[in-house]
Amino acid sequence: SQKVASKDAEASDDTAFEAFHGHWHSVRLRQRTQEGSRRRGRWRWIYRVQQICDSACGELDAVLDQLTELDRQRCDVLRKTTALHEQCEQMVQDQDRLAKEAEALAEALDYFDRVADVACVLDHHSANGFLSNAGTAVASAASESPDTEFGSVLDKIDGSISFLEAHPDFCQASAYMSQFEHLRNRACLAMRSSLQKSLERSAAHVEQQLKDAQAVPNQAPEFPNSP
Repeated sequence: SQKVASKDAEASDDTAFEAFHGHWHSVRLRQRTQEGSRRRGRWRWIYRVQQICDSACGELDAVLDQLTELDRQRCDVLRKTTALHEQCEQMVQDQDRLAKEAEALAEALDYFDRVADVACVLDHHSANGFLSNAGTAVASAASESPDTEFGSVLDKIDGSISFLEAHPDFCQASAYMSQFEHLRNRACLAMRSSLQKSLERSAAHVEQQLKDAQAVPNQAPEFPNSP
């Protein structure tokens, strides 16, 4: 009976050990399963985070490329704007220089254009007896000045001749010099002729006054204030 009891006790111990071993094995299996699930979850999270990071890096690279292109375009615009500004400044300087040159050229051409104007004035006033009046004014003993327009004509002739003498290398300078010399001779001859006529008229007027005074002895001769 003791042997049977001993065998039953051993069998009971074996059963308990097997039950414990089975329970431990199931617990360990669940633990490993849970640990594997947690590891797989962490790896899935890491993979998702990696995908998000890769996507963010790709978007950042695209944004950086666009910013680089935008900066390149900005540099191009800045360079073109600077070049355009420099060209505008150069054009303004050229415009000022050309305006000054055009003004100087107009002043120089004015000396040449005076030929027709002076000739027209001399012809017009010669026909209207202007030079005769001018000669009378020159010969007058009073302090009356010569006609300002005729004096301006003489000033233009002298100014043009002086300019052409200072610039003999200009085109047709000698031809215009001859024309102005001719106009000056015309003006001088007209003034001399007018002066002679004025003196003759004055002398005739004085003689007439003397004759009138001799005809009327008691009356003193009257002389005009101006011829």
